Amino acid sequence: MQPKKSIAFILIAVVIGFALKQFYAVSSTSHLLFILLPVNSMIELFFNLKSSYDAETGFYFESLNIVIDKSCAGINFWIVAFWAAVSIWVKQGPYLKYKVLIFIGLLMLTYIFTIFANASRIAIAIIALQLNDKITFFNAPWFHEAQGAFVYLLFLLLFSLGLNYLLYKTNHPDAQRA
Repeated sequence: MQPKKSIAFILIAVVIGFALKQFYAVSSTSHLLFILLPVNSMIELFFNLKSSYDAETGFYFESLNIVIDKSCAGINFWIVAFWAAVSIWVKQGPYLKYKVLIFIGLLMLTYIFTIFANASRIAIAIIALQLNDKITFFNAPWFHEAQGAFVYLLFLLLFSLGLNYLLYKTNHPDAQRA
């Protein structure tokens, strides 16, 4: 991609990221249903549970005594994943056509990936919560945040490696197959 166009896409991605961050800062749980509802649906499906929704508190799972609310949205992960995707694409994408569509596609791809990563993070936290009687380490006050950071970093690493590989193979079809 030409340097000027690369910078333009990077700047637009930065603006979108900061706009999402600002939106998150002023939003309530009900404003974030576009991301919380699919995450909640995945958790309900995975654990075969039902939640009740309240616009102020979020999705409440009575049997687990947990709430999926604004703090569980994963907006920061979405922003970082989007920035990583755009960076990888700008580095790898000089031969790709339809740059604007690909840029929009990366925003949507990272949105979908965020839902999956976020649902996985919450599912792992629920499993840890269910095991905390057997493994008291899971009861530590910092464990929930550390587990979330680990899951998000792992997903971001896998996403980045996968996207980099996919774009490399797309741009270099004659490269040896692994």
